Amino acid sequence: PPNTALVAGAGPLGAGPPDVAIGGAAAQAPPELGPFAKERLPPPREHELEFILPNPTSYRQGKSVHSHIVALQGGSFRFRLLLFPAGTHNTQRPEQLAAFVEAVPPDGCEDVRWAFEGVKYQISVVNWRDYRRTVSQNDVFNFQRDSADRGWHRGFLKVSEMTQESGWVNEDGALCLRASCASRRAMLALGGGGVAGVGRRNTGYVGLKNHGATCYMNCLLQTLFLIGRFRHVVYSIDCPEASEQAVLSSDDPSDGAGSGFGDEKPALPLLVALQNLFYRLQTSEAPVSCRELMRSFGWDTADAFMQHDAQELNRLLCDRLEEQMKGTSMDGAIKRLFEGEMENYIECVDIEYRSHRTETFYDLQLNVRNEAGKELLSLEESLRDFTSEEVLEGENAYDAEGRGKQRARKGCRFKRFPPVLYIQLKRFMFDPERLDMCKLNSRLEFPQVLDLEAFAPGSGKYLLHTVVVHSGGVSSGHYYAFARAHAAGERGGWVKFDDEQVTLCTSQAAVEDNYGGEDPMIWDYFRFSPAQLQGKPCPTSARVHNAYMLSYVKADMFDETLAPPALDGEEQTYLGLVERCAREARLLEERRQAKIEQLMRVEVRMLLERDLTRMEGFWSHSDLPCSYKLRMSRDQAGEDLWHRAQELLGVPHTHMALFMLHIRKTQQTRFKFLKPCMLLGHHLPLNGSPHGNQLPPHLVVLCVVSRGYDPQTLELRAPPQSTEVPHEICAITDEICLLIVKYFCPTMQRVVTVGCYYTHQCEPIEVMVKDGWLHERLKPFVDRREVAALSEEAPLTCWEEFCYRSPKGVDERNHEAPVEKQDLCTGDIIIWQPRPPQAAVGPQLPAAPDSDAGDGASAEEAPLVSPEDAETPADTVREFAVQMANRIQVFVRLHSPEAPWTPEGV
Repeated sequence: PPNTALVAGAGPLGAGPPDVAIGGAAAQAPPELGPFAKERLPPPREHELEFILPNPTSYRQGKSVHSHIVALQGGSFRFRLLLFPAGTHNTQRPEQLAAFVEAVPPDGCEDVRWAFEGVKYQISVVNWRDYRRTVSQNDVFNFQRDSADRGWHRGFLKVSEMTQESGWVNEDGALCLRASCASRRAMLALGGGGVAGVGRRNTGYVGLKNHGATCYMNCLLQTLFLIGRFRHVVYSIDCPEASEQAVLSSDDPSDGAGSGFGDEKPALPLLVALQNLFYRLQTSEAPVSCRELMRSFGWDTADAFMQHDAQELNRLLCDRLEEQMKGTSMDGAIKRLFEGEMENYIECVDIEYRSHRTETFYDLQLNVRNEAGKELLSLEESLRDFTSEEVLEGENAYDAEGRGKQRARKGCRFKRFPPVLYIQLKRFMFDPERLDMCKLNSRLEFPQVLDLEAFAPGSGKYLLHTVVVHSGGVSSGHYYAFARAHAAGERGGWVKFDDEQVTLCTSQAAVEDNYGGEDPMIWDYFRFSPAQLQGKPCPTSARVHNAYMLSYVKADMFDETLAPPALDGEEQTYLGLVERCAREARLLEERRQAKIEQLMRVEVRMLLERDLTRMEGFWSHSDLPCSYKLRMSRDQAGEDLWHRAQELLGVPHTHMALFMLHIRKTQQTRFKFLKPCMLLGHHLPLNGSPHGNQLPPHLVVLCVVSRGYDPQTLELRAPPQSTEVPHEICAITDEICLLIVKYFCPTMQRVVTVGCYYTHQCEPIEVMVKDGWLHERLKPFVDRREVAALSEEAPLTCWEEFCYRSPKGVDERNHEAPVEKQDLCTGDIIIWQPRPPQAAVGPQLPAAPDSDAGDGASAEEAPLVSPEDAETPADTVREFAVQMANRIQVFVRLHSPEAPWTPEGV
C-alpha cells in the first residue's frame, strides 16, 4: 500500500455530506426510504467512522483524499481513511476504488518509532438504497511509523458503477464509506532498529532475566529498585561477616539458562543478595540475573517455574528484610517508608460508647467489585468503599459491654498514609456460582494525581509512580510494569519493564490503557435488518491486560523519595558495598575469562603403538587407552603437537607421524593423518563424535614412530650405518598408507593387535610378510603363549575388518594385490590368519542323520545338533566374528533353598 508521504496533492478533506442549498428554490421532498436504505443504519459506533465522499467520479487515478480522524477509547490509537476514488497507480484497469486505513500517531510522537500491534480493521462501501449489498473487507496488521497505512488496491467498487441508479451514490452524487478498528494494545515506542531495547543506552535502565515464571518478581524488584530511598536503605546496611561468602558464591550477573539451582553454592543472606542485585541494576549494561536472590529465599528450580502472587512476594520480601535489619542502623527504615496506619472503630448511635483498634498496613487491598456485586469505576470510589460504614442494628446490633444491644456504626478510617503507598486491586476473586476463582477485567480508572486529603486530613496529594499489569487469566498470565522515570530531561516520562525488555512509552500506554474494561470488536452488521439492529449492542471482548498493583509517592516527598543514591559520590557513603561488589566483579571477570580459556582449550589424548598391542579382539575405538593427556589451545597447529610429542617420547619429530580419530562418510571410525599446518580446533567435530560428548572436548591422536625403533621402549634398534631406517615419516603424503594389523590364531581362538604398518599404495599387502615384519611382531605373543607359533612358510589369508557385528563386515582381501587395488587407505584394519585347510564360509555344524539309515540307527546314535547346543571352533576370522557378534553372557547365581526368594535383591 502507498505511504501517505508518497502521495502528492491530497484531495479535499471530506467531513460529511455536502452542504444543502437554502434559498430561493423550495427544497424538494426526500424520496421515500426503502426498508434497507442506508439512513436506517445505526450511527457509527465509538470505534467506527463514516465518511461521505462527494463527487467521487471527479478524481483521476492516483489522486487521494483523507477522511477525518477518529480516536479509539483512551485516545491511544487514532485512524482515518485514505481513499483513491479512481485507484492508485498500482490499481489495474478498470479504474476502481482503493481504500486504506491510516494510523495517526498521538500528538508529540511524530519523531518516535511508534507501533501498534495486532490492529483489526475493516473498510465498507455502503449502498445507499440497500445496505445489504455493502462491500466489506477486513484484515489484521501491525501499524508502525514506517508502514502507517494498510488496505486494498481493488475489490471494492468500479468507477463505472458509481451511479445513482446502482445505489452506490445518493441524489447528491456522494459515496458513503465506513471504517472500524479494534486495537487491544497501547502504542509501543521501539528502540533503534525497530526492536525493544535490552541495554541501558536507550532508556537509562536495564531489565531482569526471566528464569521460568518469574515475571511477577521482576516487576516487584524493578518497582522497589526505582524507589531511591529504599535502595539507600539496602545499600547502607553493612554485612561484613557475609562479604567473603558473597564474593565466593555469587553468580554471574548475566548468567544464562545453563546456571541452575541445584549447584553446591551456598545461599547468600537475603540482604546481601538484594544488595548485589540492586548494584548490578544500577551499574550493569546488560540484563541482570536474580538467581542469587531466589536461592536466598530457599527456592529451587520448581519454584522458579511456579507463578506466585506479586503482592505476597512483596510482603515476604519486606518481612525478611526487617528481620535481617534488626539491630542495624537502618532498623525500622522500611516501616517508615511503607507503613501506614488505620483505625477500625465501632461507634454507638444512641449512647456515648465507642470501641476502636489501631493497626498498620504495608499495602491496601481494594475491591474492583464491592460485596453487593457493583462494579467500582474509579480508585477513589474503591477507597470510599473500603472506608464505608456498616450499620449494626436489629439482630446484628452491637453488644456494648453491659449496656445491652445498641445500634452502632462499624467501619475503618485512615489515620496516616506512608510516603510510598502500595495498592493492590483485588481482581482475583472466588465466584460462588462457578465455585472457582475468576479474574475481574472490569474498568477501574486510577488518577496520576491522587488526592487523599478527604480520607486522612493532612495527607495531601500523591503522584502515581508504578503500575504493575497482569495480562491473562487465573491459571496463566504474564506480569509487566510501567514506572515514571525520575530522571529529568529526555529520559523523563514513563518506562515499560517487561523482563529483559525495557522501552520508553507514553503516559497513555502506562495509565489509560490499563484501566481494564472491554474493547469493541469489528463486525459485519450489514446483514441484519433495521429491527434487529435496533438496540443490538456491538460485540466486545474483555481487556485481559489491566492494572493489578499501583504505587503512589507523596507529592511533596517525590524527589526526595525517588532520588537514586550515588555510588561514586565524594562522601563515599557506600564504600564497603562498592569495594565488595568491585572485588566480586573482578573475580567474576576472572571466572569468565577462565571459562573462555576453557572453551578455547582442547584435551589431546595421545596413544602409542604399544597401547594398541595390548588390545585383543574386535575392539571399539571408544575403548582405546591413552598414554598421555595434553592440554592444547584450539588455535595451535598440529606442528606444535609434534614438538610436544618429541619432548615426551624423546624421538625426533621427523621420525614420527600423528593420526587423528575421525568418522568417515561411510560411518567408519578410523584414524587419518594429522597435517602439521592445520589448527587443532578445525579437527573438532560439531557433535562431539567420535571423541565423545563429555566436556571438555578432546581429540584422540595415535602417535606412530618409524620402523627401526622398538615399539615398546621407543629405543632406536637400527644399525648405526643403516641408511634405510629410521624413516622421516612426518612428511607422509597421500601415497603412503598406514594399516592397523591384527592376527587371528585359530588354535587359540584369539585375535591380537600386532601393530601399525605403513607402506606405499602401489606395494602389495603381503610386503609386511615378506620383509619379516609380521613374524617379528608376532614373536612376543608366541613367547607369552597367547598365540600358536607360525611357520614362516605357512600360507596366510588376509581379511579387512569393516564391521565385525555384521557377517559381511569382515571381507577377504587379495594379499598379492597392491594396497590401492584393494580399496585400503590410512586407518583401515587388516587381519592375518593361517590359511584354513579348506574354504570355509560359515560355522560347520554336525550333519543331520541320514533318512535312509537302517533300523539300527537311533536318536542316541545320531543326534540332531543345533547351533545353540555347541559352539565349534572357528576356522576363519569371519566365522569368529559371527560367533562373537552372537555371543551373550549368562550369569548363574546359586540360590539356597532355605533363603527367601527376593528377586529385587539379586
